[in-house]
Amino acid sequence: MVELKNKPTLILTFVLIMASVAPILSADYNPGVTVGQYVKYGNITYTVNGSESQVSVNWTKLDVTSVSGKNVTILTTGQFKNGSPIPSNGSTSIYNIETGKLNASMDYTYGVIIAGNLSEGDAIPPLSYGFIVNKTETRTYFGVNRTVNILETTYSDSSYDNHWLLVYDKITGLMLESGLENTEKATHTTTNTAYGVVETTISGSVIPELSSLPIFGTGALLTLVAILFQKRNQKRRARRLA
Repeated sequence: MVELKNKPTLILTFVLIMASVAPILSADYNPGVTVGQYVKYGNITYTVNGSESQVSVNWTKLDVTSVSGKNVTILTTGQFKNGSPIPSNGSTSIYNIETGKLNASMDYTYGVIIAGNLSEGDAIPPLSYGFIVNKTETRTYFGVNRTVNILETTYSDSSYDNHWLLVYDKITGLMLESGLENTEKATHTTTNTAYGVVETTISGSVIPELSSLPIFGTGALLTLVAILFQKRNQKRRARRLA
């Protein structure tokens, strides 16, 4: 008979293993959207240390063009305020709402879509990041009550502190509002950006565009977020090469 000299360690290991697989079993990750549904975002704001800056993007729109198994294909369009298209205009991306993969290769940790009908406490893929639905509540959009799932998280590294606040429609899993507060530690510069839904078909019919929809004081336009993290990665590479 083998003597278990490290019994406490073995028990702890077992608990950790069980905890790691629990999120996988906590929810069914299925698309909640149907082809033809879309969300259009606007009311984009951007502030630096409390001072509002001009925003060049007028709107972006996400159209669901295909739903196959766990994959949702989304067409992105958008326009600058001068009438010209945004760089990602006309691009198509495939989101796997079970694995949290974008185009089968990239993790999308703050994605524009999650599984439909998740509940408070459910894990949000990619599961390795530890994101969950922090809260489920009812909010009013265009005079219509919708049940929404909220993801709120804070991320820090040696250069930045980031606070994210994302609101998803519970039934479809489509993002309705997005928030980011980003603080650069070296310069103590804090940027806040925000955007939210101004037009959508998630209720089965087109909800007319609304110009004064209240949204979070912190938020993130996808293009801006990509720029922020690109700058962070460039600084990291520069430090490694120094």
